[in-house]
Amino acid sequence: MKQDIQSLNEFSKQLKSGSIYKEIDSKLTALHKKKSKTESKSIDGLREKIEKKEKQIERLYGEIISLQNKLSKLLDEELKAQRKS
Repeated sequence: MKQDIQSLNEFSKQLKSGSIYKEIDSKLTALHKKKSKTESKSIDGLREKIEKKEKQIERLYGEIISLQNKLSKLLDEELKAQRKS
């Protein structure tokens, strides 16, 4: 029973001095910093993935245009050949 009273007295002193609030605040601040760093890393990672995908899309778009041009040229040649016959 005495230990409980002493523990409560100690807790009361810590509350009055603000040391508990400071400790909680510092832990919350540390947690927020860690969380924001994690979010920043994942945002940076997503940005990199998006940039890679955009480059792939640009390359594929260029290939599509090239294939369209080749197909158009082949169709023109085929039409010319049919007109001659």
